[in-house]
Amino acid sequence: MPGESEIAEQMPLHAIDLEDHVIVAGYGQAARYLVRVLSGSNIPYIITTLSPDGANEAEAEDLTVVRGDYSKQFLLDLVGVSRAKMMVIADDNVGMAHRATSVARQLNPTMRIVVRTRYISDAEHLSEAGADVVIAEELESIVQLFGEVLRDYRIPAVQIENYEELARQNGYAALLNVEQPGEKSVFACEAGEECFDTRTIVVRPSMPLAKKTLADLRVLENDGLSLQSINRQGEILESISQDFVIEPGDELILSGATEAFVRNHALFRPSKPGESKFGKISTGSTTRTVPPALPESSKNKKIDTEKAIEFVPKVNESVCSHLNQVRRVYPSADGCEDCLRTGDSWVHLRICLTCGHAGCCDSSKNKHAAKHFDECQHALIKSLETGENWAWCYVDETYL
Repeated sequence: MPGESEIAEQMPLHAIDLEDHVIVAGYGQAARYLVRVLSGSNIPYIITTLSPDGANEAEAEDLTVVRGDYSKQFLLDLVGVSRAKMMVIADDNVGMAHRATSVARQLNPTMRIVVRTRYISDAEHLSEAGADVVIAEELESIVQLFGEVLRDYRIPAVQIENYEELARQNGYAALLNVEQPGEKSVFACEAGEECFDTRTIVVRPSMPLAKKTLADLRVLENDGLSLQSINRQGEILESISQDFVIEPGDELILSGATEAFVRNHALFRPSKPGESKFGKISTGSTTRTVPPALPESSKNKKIDTEKAIEFVPKVNESVCSHLNQVRRVYPSADGCEDCLRTGDSWVHLRICLTCGHAGCCDSSKNKHAAKHFDECQHALIKSLETGENWAWCYVDETYL
């Protein structure tokens, strides 16, 4: 496997300019079959993989591929996760698939996530992590993966059935044929059509809109999103009264421009454990405030969770090899995120320059900034103290 610095050199400096696209995470055999069919469909897609051989093969076929760990936020940002319509994870490493699903679900709560796994026993854990559909094993799973893509792009059911029948014929010969990939597609998606403008969103118990009425969702219509129908336990509901209550498990079929979905991410993002109980925790463009259960003597000066942190390293003066992890971030909480949850205090605050995690320093008894590095391998932190503009790399042990 290549080293982190080697991967960094091969990664693009800026996010890929795509929207309403499919992120194909992992480039094993299943992903190769999927990409082969997608190639002639006019549906935009991008591949991301940690496998050097897989990346080399994709590049040799002139496919767009980003090398790296797609369970990390900075790489998902590079492949345009916030503007993607769908993510397909076809990785045999179930741990990697679980981490990627969890991170991607937080970054884009309206994106459809479909995961392929070998064993049905993994399905429950992947669903809990945020997967909308989990498909298990072998060539049949490839047919189902592509069927899920077509359904989410609103391809008529008859066309999907025709493709699935064609794929199954002669021992999956249509999938296994490596000649002229994409030319046998039974459909084509054009810009501005329904296939690009609609999304199916599964309502989860911790979403802000769960248990809300349709009347409460008028804010979506005012911001460019239109509710087309609701799928409740297989029944499609279209003529619905304004006092209809949205329940966990419902599937909302919404239409609108990509920017409208991006602006409303906070309404669809499931809250993290403890988020509704302690402190003020930022969720994208909105912030929820709940009085923290802290004793008066341990309250610290609060930080602004709506102010972006933009750190510009002095490249010529630094020997750090992890500068590619620096991002424009927002503090995840108005104090140490983990101390707020436990009702504890801290000495100084640090912010992760990759994901925005706000944690306490090594002088604090809990050392949550360092623990965040141990868990996520986000190497760079910056001081959040007034008048301080230094950053630190945990791996290279150097100031920036």
